[in-house]
Amino acid sequence: VGFLAVRGHGIDMKLVDTIVNISQHFFDELSQEEKQTLAVGQMQRSRGYEMSPEHIKHMQNLKNSRLPEDLSSYEPSARIGVMNERFCVGPDHVPSRYQNTSEAELFYPENVFPPEFNSEFKRKLTCLYSQMSRASELILEQMAKA
Repeated sequence: VGFLAVRGHGIDMKLVDTIVNISQHFFDELSQEEKQTLAVGQMQRSRGYEMSPEHIKHMQNLKNSRLPEDLSSYEPSARIGVMNERFCVGPDHVPSRYQNTSEAELFYPENVFPPEFNSEFKRKLTCLYSQMSRASELILEQMAKA
């Protein structure tokens, strides 16, 4: 087990905070049905809304059982039994070497966003993805040199 702390990574932490705040609306205020409309490829594409089939089954089982009476301290999603959910984005373009290939469809599906989220959120999320991708490349380059 190990840990790694990185400084000077180039990720705008104010942008991260903005995305976290907007994401809370998505996860805590949209209904499960609304979120499911943004599911892409049954967790095989890393785009849109995802919840594993095991967690969906667990959530359905909870509906048939008795939940604790005081759920006020639980976050909104947990109150209905959501254990783990995520919203995934990827690059907003297909690299030229993959264009018109079967890999393009598999690894570079189009991003999806909730219709009520404005284009500014899309722009910010895409920008954050780019910053994190670049930071990952830099870290891998440094690890390769070690």
